[in-house]
Amino acid sequence: DETAAAYTRQRHRLFVVVLLLLASSLTAVMLGERLHRRVNRQLDSLRASAGLLGEGDLSHRAHAGGDTEFAQVAHAFGEMATQLTDSHAELKHRALHDELTGLPNRALLFDRVGHALAAMTREGSGDGEVAVLFIDLDDFKTVNDSLGHAMGDELLREVGRRLDACL
Repeated sequence: DETAAAYTRQRHRLFVVVLLLLASSLTAVMLGERLHRRVNRQLDSLRASAGLLGEGDLSHRAHAGGDTEFAQVAHAFGEMATQLTDSHAELKHRALHDELTGLPNRALLFDRVGHALAAMTREGSGDGEVAVLFIDLDDFKTVNDSLGHAMGDELLREVGRRLDACL
């Protein structure tokens, strides 16, 4: 009868081990599924952010929780968007301003005059006024020829500073 009792105890232990294995397997599957959903959610968020950045939406910032690789990627996307925004602003400024004096250039003049005339037309009054002032530096070539281009550039910068201070 002792062998039967030992056999029953052994079966009972085996049953407990099998139950523990099943429970741990089920726990592992559940945790794996939860981790899988969490990772996919963050990947989907990063993928959407990359798509918006690729479409030119530089105001969008990616978000990822915690101190993970996803958060590092989201931060990198944010840094890229900031650098692109800064570069875009710098290029726009260069396209619309004189490099030497920093004053608005001809392209910006035509754009602003066009907007002013369009605003007058939209308002329909025709009573609005638009003024354009052209300034010419007489004999500027003489300054460049006699004192050199560096001095001519400095004269243009100083005139630009004084005009800007007046406006």
